[in-house]
Amino acid sequence: MGDKPRADAVLTELAAKDRTPDVARLLYNAGAQAGNAKDVEGARMRFQEALAIDPTLHQAHSALAELAIKEKKYPEAVAELDLAIAAAPRNFKAYDRKIEVQKAMGDKAGAEAFVVIRDALKSEDRVALGKIVMAHREHIIMIEPLGKGLLGTTLRFDYEVRDEKEYFADIPSPRISKDMVELASH
Repeated sequence: MGDKPRADAVLTELAAKDRTPDVARLLYNAGAQAGNAKDVEGARMRFQEALAIDPTLHQAHSALAELAIKEKKYPEAVAELDLAIAAAPRNFKAYDRKIEVQKAMGDKAGAEAFVVIRDALKSEDRVALGKIVMAHREHIIMIEPLGKGLLGTTLRFDYEVRDEKEYFADIPSPRISKDMVELASH
């Protein structure tokens, strides 16, 4: 493959001269290669160098989080995942990973917040309204307490609801005998 120490020296020299996002990605790739070669400190160093050039490189934040998770440094991992999410809010894998890390930490804060909201809605006999994005579209959602959980129901504006007569107009209405209805009810 080549002379790794020489390649590392050339990359370090390039990073000192050229502070562009392209060089940050090269540093990130070098960190990923070091991580694959089980060189944790080399990987960490390259990821940090990449972030010094481009703090929005969410992949480097996620990679640092993974290194922290392997070392069971969960608060550090959560902090890096927060930075990854801030840099790329649509990075849903980072959200999922953060939840996994918080579970591993035994994070009770999320559960307590959930219970407080659920119980407040239940005691006041209220629902909460919010906005969510599904299928690249914003929807209004109603959240209500349901047993130990919360039930989310998407709501629609009047112009989004079709008239049922128009919608079901193509369905025939044949005569059905009572015996058929009785048979179907068993």
